[in-house]
Amino acid sequence: MENPQDRIEYLRGLLAEDPNEPFLHYAICLEIMKKDEEAALPLYRELLLDYPAYLPAYFQAAKLMAEIGLINEAIEVLDLGLPVAENQSDFHALSELKGLKQDILAGEFD
Repeated sequence: MENPQDRIEYLRGLLAEDPNEPFLHYAICLEIMKKDEEAALPLYRELLLDYPAYLPAYFQAAKLMAEIGLINEAIEVLDLGLPVAENQSDFHALSELKGLKQDILAGEFD
């Protein structure tokens, strides 16, 4: 499946079969982000609201937000994700979230 649109349609088909699988929502966000970053943003927001325990979404959503200039929202998302990583004892994700927050606060996305 070389065409991103084909991958998106494939993932949407899987999602229709299992609409409560957060990974499928996340994978769709990633594919859409390849084509249109801003179109992925509301999907990330919805993913974080619907599946707040789905840890990978916090990093990608915050990074996207920072890249398009939504610095405050990116920090808010990271601040929500940090305790999720701690509660899940996912120290790798915790380190990535902290690192991204430091990069944003250091002005690397300005």
